[in-house]
Amino acid sequence: MKIAIQNLVKNFGTNRVIGGVSLEIQSGELFFLLGPSGCGKTTVLRTLAGFYEPDGGEVLFDTRHMNGIPPHERNTALVFQNYAIWPHLTVFENVAYGLRVRKVAETELKARVLKALQQVKMDSYADRRPASLSGGQQQRVALARAMVVNPDVLLFDEPLSNLDARLRLEMRDEIKRLQAETKITSLYVTHDQEEALSLASRIGVMNKGVLEQVGLPYDIYNKPATKFVASFIGEINLLPESSLLAQKIHCGVGGGKGTVGFRPERVKLRSADNGIAAKVIFSAYLGSKNEVTLETTDGTRLKAWLQDYVKEGDQVHFDVDAKHLLQFAE
Repeated sequence: MKIAIQNLVKNFGTNRVIGGVSLEIQSGELFFLLGPSGCGKTTVLRTLAGFYEPDGGEVLFDTRHMNGIPPHERNTALVFQNYAIWPHLTVFENVAYGLRVRKVAETELKARVLKALQQVKMDSYADRRPASLSGGQQQRVALARAMVVNPDVLLFDEPLSNLDARLRLEMRDEIKRLQAETKITSLYVTHDQEEALSLASRIGVMNKGVLEQVGLPYDIYNKPATKFVASFIGEINLLPESSLLAQKIHCGVGGGKGTVGFRPERVKLRSADNGIAAKVIFSAYLGSKNEVTLETTDGTRLKAWLQDYVKEGDQVHFDVDAKHLLQFAE
């Protein structure tokens, strides 16, 4: 199922939440909408689900126009942040709920529910009630319930936000595996950049109701189209082109009005003859890297992730390869 969003507009009263978003999600793709709270990403998801009607623009599933089509006629399934599973029903009955609403025959219903539970590795918990399950197990049940109805479109609304760090990593792998197996066209909404970079086929970055960039995770991180995308995805050092440090780095800037950016991992230590002098004013050794804050002689501070250990108070010299520098007009 291919999804096309054409110049989508959505207002709540006088507040324009979505300001002309156009986007195509390919059949079988795991597409991420990424952005800060209040940027409009969940509104896009709820519009696709049919909970909101657009104030302008079109939504198409393949060639079918979806404007005005109620949620129960769209064959979409949602996985929510808070699991939204019935506490009084067993795991089996929670997963079976959507099939019972669709009046699926009991023999087929049982086979489909057991298959869905096996897919999420919860078949041995079929007779349990949600209160006896961990957060990760409850989210697996929510995944099974969404997939058992064979949706054309699977919608994820910040599904891992309530899980601890270890469970989030575990469920990331699970979602990626299941989506690759089922090849259901999926839209995943999150504010978690690492989640998006590690799972997405492609990412759309939203800001204030508009899409600032759509691309592969590698390109979103390494070739951000705007300063907002660069600063929202991962960490970055941003310097005015006119600054002394920007001119010292070999990037060909000449005191313009734009901005130069580079990621902390692009900072490399050099010899005194080939680098820019700086003092280490903060150092945190994390095993795989040494996170530091450097201060140059003109007082400019920047973040660096180094392979070599340096301690607070050390004097070092550094540089950034010109090919890793990003330049923005504003």
